[in-house]
Amino acid sequence: MARFKDARVWASVLCLALLLALAPQSAAHPLPAANSLLALSGRVFEGTPYLEPPESVAAYDVRVKLFGSNTSGYLGEELAVTTTNESGWYELTIPETPSKEYYHIWLVVPRFYTAAGCSSVGGECQNNTWIQYDPPISGKTLTGNKFWILPPATATPVASA
Repeated sequence: MARFKDARVWASVLCLALLLALAPQSAAHPLPAANSLLALSGRVFEGTPYLEPPESVAAYDVRVKLFGSNTSGYLGEELAVTTTNESGWYELTIPETPSKEYYHIWLVVPRFYTAAGCSSVGGECQNNTWIQYDPPISGKTLTGNKFWILPPATATPVASA
């Protein structure tokens, strides 16, 4: 009887070893880390350039695009697009592929508005609608990318003669 019991134990161990040998190895197919993707983020304000609320207000539903290229000063390929939320906040996730050397945040200025200002901690403002991140992007501050827009000018009444 003891011999039969030992055979069942050995058969169980053998089956377990076979299952483990045939199972996919985690090293060959690693799961992505929860926060492994990089994202560029910031806010868009309406009002006086470089002043934040309450002097300026959050700009809602403004489009912001992410471009990538391998050349400085060239926008290249559009990689992502988003719109600002009620707080003027946006976030653009950098895709894993295609890998680019330079990343560019581009503000799409709403019709009749004017781009008025730009600031960035980790990138460089090329103009009031464009922030460029030079390589390498790792280790740089990817948030705090801000834009300011001015509303359409109000019409000034003209006195009739």
